[in-house]
Amino acid sequence: MRGPTRLTRVAWLAMGLAACDPSSGVPTPDASTTDAGVGADAALGDASLPDAGPPAATGSPCGSNAECESGYCVDAAGTGGVCTRECGDGCPADQSCRDVDVGGETRRLCVPLLGDHCVRCASDAECVGGACLLVDGTRHCAPSCTSDAACPTGYACTPSSEREGSFCQPVSGSCSCDAAMAGATRTCLNENAIGTCWGEQTCDAATGWSACTAREATEETCDGTDEDCDFAIDDGVDTGTACEITVAGVGTCMGVEVCGGADGFRCQGQMPTAEVCNYIDDDCDGTADEDFPTIGDVCETGVGACFAFGAIRCAADGSGPECSAVAGAPGTEACNNRDDDCDGMSDEDFPSVGGGCAAGVGACERFGTVVCRADEAATECSATPGAPGTETCNYVDDDCNGTVDDGF
Repeated sequence: MRGPTRLTRVAWLAMGLAACDPSSGVPTPDASTTDAGVGADAALGDASLPDAGPPAATGSPCGSNAECESGYCVDAAGTGGVCTRECGDGCPADQSCRDVDVGGETRRLCVPLLGDHCVRCASDAECVGGACLLVDGTRHCAPSCTSDAACPTGYACTPSSEREGSFCQPVSGSCSCDAAMAGATRTCLNENAIGTCWGEQTCDAATGWSACTAREATEETCDGTDEDCDFAIDDGVDTGTACEITVAGVGTCMGVEVCGGADGFRCQGQMPTAEVCNYIDDDCDGTADEDFPTIGDVCETGVGACFAFGAIRCAADGSGPECSAVAGAPGTEACNNRDDDCDGMSDEDFPSVGGGCAAGVGACERFGTVVCRADEAATECSATPGAPGTETCNYVDDDCNGTVDDGF
């Protein structure tokens, strides 16, 4: 016959205590209720197949509900399963009437008093034939005893520092660590005024839960680790202390100390570099672009009609100073005394401009200079012919018709 599983024993250890009739010492269903905050016991169910044969009577060993005439098999906390019955008019003196979960429904069943081992409690009144003792940080029921023989496997009859007498207490020192839980782990913490660090404990059936692996929280330092266990590395360690960054032969820039993790503190700031034309004090000497004294001066570019003024400035690519002026676009050369095509020469397509010229004939002839016409498309003579006179015999073309002394 198979014994109860670990899961069913855990369910048994979580059962609630029911009140008993103090006048008779025998638990009765009328006086028993489930304590607040403590769950009902659980019957062993049908997880294990029963041996062939007729159902067992009340009080017989069992591994599942199906093995019992009553249909109820409960864990006896270390002694295996036992067939039981509903409380009815009362239970035997070595049993108590308790709420038990059977297939999701609560039944009032007679349960062996040994079930009080390691049941969670708040006071002695909740424990049948024992005391509510502090075990591994929480309070559990522990039955009174006079020798180890009175205690189930995994328990020892041990004197209590809280109560007079001896009580059946887990040899591992923990109600949640026994042979079935050997090797299991649970989370734990180490808390102090600085922070809470988390770790792990491992169950040893002989010695109980191991020491918590959580380290002690300490003040955060700059080392790339989380000393105060707040899940943030090197938080709050920056002090804002001023520092210097120096490059030999170049200069020194000011910075601020910041944490660089495992490398410790480092100076964070501008790195000194050779001065370039960029409106920045690259070498941290207090002056920007001091190697480029012409910055801001007036400059010019282009010739003729393309000529433009500007100011010297730093090129966008940092290559050095440049003039901000942009030369105009060349046009078609016209006769206007200007360099329209921006080649450095004015009116080069009109070479006669400025030369001598004459207008009129005979006595009307006048001398002048070749100049540009008003429409700038061509040239003309600046002279204006004189007014014709009356032709006389004087070897002069007085009437300005190109013939001298005509009519004589």
